[in-house]
Amino acid sequence: MNSICFSFDGSRIASGSNDKTVKLFNVSPGKLLQTFKGHLDNVNSVCFSGDCSKIVSGSNDKTINLWDISTGKWLKTFEGHLKFVKSVCFSPDGIILASGSYDCTIKLWDVSTGKLLKTLENSDATESVSFSENGAILVSGDLDKNVKIWSCLANENDESKIEDNE
Repeated sequence: MNSICFSFDGSRIASGSNDKTVKLFNVSPGKLLQTFKGHLDNVNSVCFSGDCSKIVSGSNDKTINLWDISTGKWLKTFEGHLKFVKSVCFSPDGIILASGSYDCTIKLWDVSTGKLLKTLENSDATESVSFSENGAILVSGDLDKNVKIWSCLANENDESKIEDNE
């Protein structure tokens, strides 16, 4: 298992694994509800939308898949990374999806249209991405041992760095 995530209402858990699947579990009584199949390689990251209606998954196949929880159906695939996708995260309002990849980029996507909104160039492979509570800031953790803070506001490309000197 490469990734595990609670739904925001605490009722479900999603997992991503080397068997190329995303699995959805009910927390109580711990029952498997669904298995989502569609990736061609390991699933590295999973994340629930804030309204708990969707799951997004990032994979070694360089793609991001969006799944509808109520129907169990695939909704769309986001393509554009040149190496495997290590981390995915919804903005708190569910409008934007962030993906971090070993191609040294972070991509911001419009969830409803699938359109690429912005590509942030990174100095090394991205291990993890996460939005602030208000969605205005994105943070990334990279192989270069740095934490980077990115502005997600429309006309800003600000980047700050927190260095790990250990």
